[in-house]
Amino acid sequence: LQHGVLSAFLVYNEESRNHVDNGQIVMAMVYDVPNLVMNGYMHLVNLMNSAGKLLIILAFQIFVPPLMGKRPTLLGLGPALLIPGITYIFLTFRAQSQTKNLRDAENKESELISHVTETVRTFRLISDFGKSSSVLEKFLEKIGAYNATMIASLQMGGNNAKFVEWLTMLSISLYTIWGGVEVINK
Repeated sequence: LQHGVLSAFLVYNEESRNHVDNGQIVMAMVYDVPNLVMNGYMHLVNLMNSAGKLLIILAFQIFVPPLMGKRPTLLGLGPALLIPGITYIFLTFRAQSQTKNLRDAENKESELISHVTETVRTFRLISDFGKSSSVLEKFLEKIGAYNATMIASLQMGGNNAKFVEWLTMLSISLYTIWGGVEVINK
């Protein structure tokens, strides 16, 4: 992927290359590509792993009870069928706002990097005209905006990740209560 980014940049014509910020090329190479691999491809591998475990649980709940002379129960199948469905609905409703938060954070990060790159590139002019304080003020604004968007993005991502844990804990609690009542009634 990194090779592809650099290859594409090298075949741009001079006018197109002048419209591309050097900081963005660097960000693509050292941040965006590894981020895509870790948060895209590796999460797909984890998703397949979880789907395999879920299928094993479902197979166990469906095939073992008949071997013991019993029928599969909703109590056994329910969580394995409901948790993925509820999670899908939850994430579908949050996808648009999550995407917006991530894009905002990436844009603010790109603006920050562009500002720093431009500051370093034009340092001599900034120094000669005594504009260091205004450049630093602008930097503080950009770092504040970036931090705010990153906090919002991380909070939403953390809540999304915890949702399945909360749902699982709720299922275990309900299973314990229901199972306890069944034992008491028999």
